[in-house]
Amino acid sequence: MKLTPEQLARRWPVQTFDFESTESLEAPQAALGQHRALEALELAVGVAQPGFNLFVLGAPETGRFEATLQRIRQLAAALPYLVLGEWPTPLQELPELAARLRLGRLAVKRDDLSSPLYGGNKIRKLEYLLPDALASGCDAVVTYGSVGSNHALATSVFATRLGLLSHAVLVDQPPSSVVAQKLRYLLKTGAVIHAAGSFNQTRQIFERIRDSHPGGAARVCDIPWGGSSWRGAVGFVAGAFELAQQVRDAGDPPPDFLYVSGGTLGTVIGLALSLPRPIGSPVTSQ
Repeated sequence: MKLTPEQLARRWPVQTFDFESTESLEAPQAALGQHRALEALELAVGVAQPGFNLFVLGAPETGRFEATLQRIRQLAAALPYLVLGEWPTPLQELPELAARLRLGRLAVKRDDLSSPLYGGNKIRKLEYLLPDALASGCDAVVTYGSVGSNHALATSVFATRLGLLSHAVLVDQPPSSVVAQKLRYLLKTGAVIHAAGSFNQTRQIFERIRDSHPGGAARVCDIPWGGSSWRGAVGFVAGAFELAQQVRDAGDPPPDFLYVSGGTLGTVIGLALSLPRPIGSPVTSQ
């Protein structure tokens, strides 16, 4: 049978559409017509072994980004989670500084206001790390940092409030009034402090804490430096969604650049995983 072009096309009266332009339509929440790609995505996220990376490729405007984000949200929703901070944190415009730097606009995400107990970005990671420790039956956590570590302090502040014994394995750093203040605060939280002479020695100290724990080794949760792990990074995937929602609610265009301070780079990784386009990561040292 031979068909004409008219027989292969189906026309719809314009009056049947309830929109004037496709620009007013929401982006698709799935990769349209890409069933095999979605099956491959499910296979990839189902790999339980560490060390695998997932790359989603394809032509623009096929819904691949939205489909991947939707699956990430579903995975994150299944993780143990506790609200420890006050969200969203404000997005504050800095017009005077923007003018001095000759920028069109400049804003700062005020994660320092994330909690009246102890603010900062570490709470976003701890909202996933500490509930995982509880769900695993742990009654103690061990983490690491320098003597004036914000992460070690934040971990102890919130771990002790959840009934967890907090161990802080600390390496030396140049003394200052700020470092001394944080160390005094850490002691007040009831944290057990262990001095390490080097980075390598921190693992030896952890093994000693774990093996001598009264409740047994299985009840000790090992939280890495800076809380930087795949589970901790989920906190900043959520933080990126929060920022995107604030920008949309304000009717502003997406920012051209995001600047963050980096130590273990867990913050950067979580944000980068959530962005619709690749970013560069200039690194500076103090």
